[in-house]
Amino acid sequence: MISKRNSSQRSENILRYFNSSIDFQISSSLTFDECGIVRGRVILISLTGLINKNEDLRKTISDLKLKKYLVDWNGEKIHWNETPILVPSIGASWEGSVIGTAFDYMARAILTRHVGYENAIRHAYVAEKGLELLEGDLRYGNLGIALFMQSLNRNDIDFTRNPERKERRKEEAKGVVNLPKLLEFLNAQYENATTAMDQFIQKNIEIEVLAPHALFLAKLDPVYRNHAELNAELNVIDVYFEKYENQTFPHRDNALSDEEIIGNIIKLSHLFEEQISKMNIKSVNCNPDFNSYSEKVRGADADFIIDKTLIDVKTVKTLGYRTEMMAQILGYASMAKAIDIPVDQVGIYYARFAQWALLPLKVLPKDFLDNYLKKILEAANR
Repeated sequence: MISKRNSSQRSENILRYFNSSIDFQISSSLTFDECGIVRGRVILISLTGLINKNEDLRKTISDLKLKKYLVDWNGEKIHWNETPILVPSIGASWEGSVIGTAFDYMARAILTRHVGYENAIRHAYVAEKGLELLEGDLRYGNLGIALFMQSLNRNDIDFTRNPERKERRKEEAKGVVNLPKLLEFLNAQYENATTAMDQFIQKNIEIEVLAPHALFLAKLDPVYRNHAELNAELNVIDVYFEKYENQTFPHRDNALSDEEIIGNIIKLSHLFEEQISKMNIKSVNCNPDFNSYSEKVRGADADFIIDKTLIDVKTVKTLGYRTEMMAQILGYASMAKAIDIPVDQVGIYYARFAQWALLPLKVLPKDFLDNYLKKILEAANR
């Protein structure tokens, strides 16, 4: 099991992020006028972002013409144009992103349940890092509340779900946010979610029960991964307002309800569980990171390693080979090699198609991974 951190440990982590001076006193309740943005944000680019903006990294991979080497889990040729989509994509792009992250949590739980705790390496959830950052913003900078309250007063928001909500929420913006109650709620939701993960792995609950908890964890992930993206924090805070006020503030034009999102996650999870049940898996490393290399490219971590196969999950709505995806997964492989994590092939699991696309590393030129890692680090340091 992943050990749960107590409140004092979490507070120490929060203070590690928020060690600058504070311009005002923190009270147990904060009005809009008392909220202030007091802390700047350090933006570190992710491996995906690095690849997307660096043509040289992409060309390094495209020149290898790797598509012809890709095979499915059984070593058979992939029929890219003949494989049907089994779970259609739904919602807007940001909703697709949270579905993908929630499914990552589900997939890792399904794998651990399949092989058992004794054959699984599990790491601290990225969601916990997101919670620590959010709690720090609320306690020491109140950035989330400040921006949330500011957004309530905007006149250009389209309240798509309930036109009457606009005036009601503007009145609420003049009121008080109970900070202790909000923090207590967020921490309780996180503890419930991590407990549900363990309950699922121990076969005490099923996919349908776990999925809503995976969605909450998925909403916390981008608070850490994209800490400069303020909507990530608002997405989490909204969960509190929905529960205690029976309404949410649509800071984005959401196309889907949480129930619809959860339904899609459940379908993807059942499909993955069916796939895993057919495979002879001995061990799994869930959400591995790569020590100092991960720190240099904002939290670079793979989805999981099955035996010696490093896998990244994609919930894209089209099935096809993309240089950017291969550049990402080979970046992870290069970091794994540098810290002696054994990997002999890499691959992508296209979740909506139940399709594996695997690349044996033996087809790469000698010393390719070492040289590729050097290029990634050089690009990250520019």
